[in-house]
Amino acid sequence: MDDNDQSAPRPLFTFGPGMRAMLLLALYFSCTGIFLLFSSSDKLGWLMAGPGSDYGVGYAWLSNSIFSIFIFGVPALVYANIFPLERFGFFRIQERVSPLLLIFGALAMIVLVPGIDQVATWISQAFTNPEWKTLQDNIQKQNQWLLQMPTFGDLLLCLLANALVPAVCEEVFFRAGIQQILLENSRNIHIPIVSTAMIFAFVHGDPSGMPLIFLAGLMLGYAFYWTGSLRINMLMHFLFNGVSITEQYIAQRNASFAQWQPGIFVVIISFVLSAGFFYLVWRRSRKAVVNL
Repeated sequence: MDDNDQSAPRPLFTFGPGMRAMLLLALYFSCTGIFLLFSSSDKLGWLMAGPGSDYGVGYAWLSNSIFSIFIFGVPALVYANIFPLERFGFFRIQERVSPLLLIFGALAMIVLVPGIDQVATWISQAFTNPEWKTLQDNIQKQNQWLLQMPTFGDLLLCLLANALVPAVCEEVFFRAGIQQILLENSRNIHIPIVSTAMIFAFVHGDPSGMPLIFLAGLMLGYAFYWTGSLRINMLMHFLFNGVSITEQYIAQRNASFAQWQPGIFVVIISFVLSAGFFYLVWRRSRKAVVNL
């Protein structure tokens, strides 16, 4: 037999893009079901014990970490290892990004936080339906409970559980997973990016924040497409979450900061600056491609 006729062993799983999408969704919803089962069980409900529970304070951080890891981390790890020929290379984590691009992406997210927070407050105040108002109030109470940070150590733990873990896991799942699968089967680059951003916003389940989460999802989606690297996404996502958490930490110690609300001028400046820095991400990405 000619040595040239020999080929590499075929992988055990050779699912196409459609099967990969189904696998991701199946793992996602199965992990969601497991988590909900734990949170609603009388015996295992300590994982999501409320503020009034004896277990609430001790397991608040643990529950949030488990939520992020189970919902996003486990599917991503299983998905990456079930296809031997792709591994983590499919997720484009190893692709490098220039420091200048990282700086522009980081600034685009940092300056956006005050504007997004205030617009979310305005949207929340606009709710008049009692059922929607009750849902929104419950979401705010849960967020306030999860973001209680009596000490600096609690801030660091909160940044780990609520900023770093979601930034890594959600970007692997949404942008590197769902968005890339949709891009493989679409001739229009915008449809997969917009669709992924819509799923991203819907999954967060925050009525007042959904349009703004969709906007952030669009920025992350296009940043990933332009640069071809998930590193900038993880950084942008982490900084967005981290700045919001740090604001909460300062507000819990400074009454005047907690009561301050940016006016329309500050909101406009926030969005304009963010758009400017994001434009630079696009221009710099195109320049890098042309120079290859």
